[in-house]
Amino acid sequence: MTTTLEVVQQVYEAFGRGDVTGVVNLVASEVDWEGIVPATLPYAGRRRNPQEVADFFAAIAGVYRFENSDLS
Repeated sequence: MTTTLEVVQQVYEAFGRGDVTGVVNLVASEVDWEGIVPATLPYAGRRRNPQEVADFFAAIAGVYRFENSDLS
């Protein structure tokens, strides 16, 4: 059985790899996901299921560009 802590760690690991699909696959079928940001941002609002969480990441990608960089 996977613990809540293990799921959270897996989410962070997936996000760190840029694996949004991996993050979304770990989201429960019913979720309360909300970014506390100004309502004018396209990714503002509450999400209730994995598809809406995927839409959240798509909205962020429409505003920002993420890339991995080696800071060492």
